[in-house]
Amino acid sequence: SSTNGLNSVVPAVVFKEDWKTKTERLRKRSIYGSHPGWRLLPILIKSNDDLRQEQLASQLIQRFSLILAKGRVPVWLYPYEIVSLTGR
Repeated sequence: SSTNGLNSVVPAVVFKEDWKTKTERLRKRSIYGSHPGWRLLPILIKSNDDLRQEQLASQLIQRFSLILAKGRVPVWLYPYEIVSLTGR
């Protein structure tokens, strides 16, 4: 670990850890890690924000992913879902 000059510790594994390694590390530390249904899910949480732009971006990513896959273009796009928890 190192410091960022603001007296807080910056973790050594910010973006250098692959998903499988991260999953294994967190599963070992979790009190629920031995549960057969345990899995690590990536999520992004936003508050007090209008999600319409994110929803449009997600739809575009899904469309482009399908178009590029049909054209056998060797790129990787990860479509994701937008879930609103309020009616705003």
